[in-house]
Amino acid sequence: MKNYILYILLTLSFAVSAQEKDKTLPKANDEYEEKNFVEAEANYRISHSKFPKRTVAPFNLGNAIYKQNQLAEAKFAYSKALTNTKSRVQKHKVFHNLGNVFMREKDYSNAVEAYKNALRNKPSDEESRYNFALAKKMLKDNPPKGDKNKKDDIKPSEYAKMMKAKADMAIKNNNFFEALNIMNEALRNDATTKYYQDYMKKLEDVVKIIKQWN
Repeated sequence: MKNYILYILLTLSFAVSAQEKDKTLPKANDEYEEKNFVEAEANYRISHSKFPKRTVAPFNLGNAIYKQNQLAEAKFAYSKALTNTKSRVQKHKVFHNLGNVFMREKDYSNAVEAYKNALRNKPSDEESRYNFALAKKMLKDNPPKGDKNKKDDIKPSEYAKMMKAKADMAIKNNNFFEALNIMNEALRNDATTKYYQDYMKKLEDVVKIIKQWN
């Protein structure tokens, strides 16, 4: 299968109701619509720097960078969007486009997981369903080298790495319960968090001991 079509979700409108005071974001969206992706990228970065806890700017930033074929940067932007995303609608869009990045990188294992997470948040979406089926076929036709059944082949996504870093920061502040909650949330959102299962097991053991002391 040399030629295939990836359905892309490049919607710019979610969380718009929270953007009234952000004058840069509408300008970036207009530039994106006009296919001025470099200018759009710059303004999305400005918007995100002003409102770091909002999701729409890093998501749209990922789209603008994706359009410039800068896949690693796009992946990082989407992963950043996931850290602030709460609604299933938003998670679906981010995971779907993250899957597209993995497909372009020919990382079919992570693409399958990303589309699977997209469908968990919106099971009825036909574009995600199509891309998920395509990713599974590509993975079947291009299996990872070595033992296909090896769980060690799982690599943490950028999102999983960022959540692990947040958990590490919580541990430095002696917030072990918070660290465990962060990792459990990451696992619910992204199966590649299994890469840190030993880390999570140690955290669970520490939390159990703390509970016994209390």
